Amino acid sequence: MHITAERNMESPPEDTLREKHVSKLKTWSGKAREKSENPKPDNIEMTTSSESSKLVDNESSNRRGRILNDYIRPVAAEFFGTSLYVIIGILSIHSTHGHHNEIIGSALGHGLALAMLIAAFGQISGGHFNPAVTLGVLLGGGMTVLESIVFQVSQILGAILGASVAMGILHFETGGITALNHPSAFVQILGGGHQLAHGVHVAQGVLCECVLTCFLVQSMLMTMLDSDGTNILAPFAVGLTVTMDIVAGGRITGASMNPARSLASAVLYQAVKADSDVDLWTNHWVYWLGPLLGSCLAALLYRLLFIRPERRGYLKKLPNLT
Repeated sequence: MHITAERNMESPPEDTLREKHVSKLKTWSGKAREKSENPKPDNIEMTTSSESSKLVDNESSNRRGRILNDYIRPVAAEFFGTSLYVIIGILSIHSTHGHHNEIIGSALGHGLALAMLIAAFGQISGGHFNPAVTLGVLLGGGMTVLESIVFQVSQILGAILGASVAMGILHFETGGITALNHPSAFVQILGGGHQLAHGVHVAQGVLCECVLTCFLVQSMLMTMLDSDGTNILAPFAVGLTVTMDIVAGGRITGASMNPARSLASAVLYQAVKADSDVDLWTNHWVYWLGPLLGSCLAALLYRLLFIRPERRGYLKKLPNLT
């Protein structure tokens, strides 16, 4: 009896439950009536014309931002970076021309310039400034064919602009303003161009440029591409590689390692000194074939041996031989 009484005290009366249920039904029916009397459009219909225009503006601005960041900025970085590299390289050759340590001066000028340019523009374009390096990055899986072509064209045009600026700076004779019968400082250094040393066979020149460029491209792939740009020492590693390459091969081929660099100097020098006894076009193909072969070799070694295991296309899990 006590249990029954307690249950009766705890549970509300049946009339009270019925009244609550009816009130809820009235509330829901009232809300439903309000919705039917005052229908609201769907989310899409609620979007006003001003909001739609804002969405379109945001999409167009995002598209323009992607074009700027993904295409214009990298190409501009390669163009102006290559121009600056060529300018500093040619001026460094002039500054040390005729000195017993001119190779050291040229090596430091090119190497330090490249290191600084990679540190400045590497986050935008990767800091190639060299068609051979771009080919190596392409074969290493770091970019598409279209991107590599656009990069290489911008590098060649940038190199020609840089050589033109250097020619304008060096348009003087040692004693003052250049005369018609006296060569300018730009002509005296052959426009900073490259040619094989006396007695060097073209095959030796190709081999030398191949080895030097392989060393350069390998350092680029390992320190920059493979690390996804996280190696803070990468710019200086690549710059030191160029410095060592010029010290090693400067007396053999001039240690170009950069077809755009050699092309720009040849174009400008032969344009202003067409009647010169020195023809930079004679063995110019050496400075294309050698670097491109070296780039392919470096990319092959990288893809087969040195690439990170998670990026390797074969033998992703090497067997445990221990």
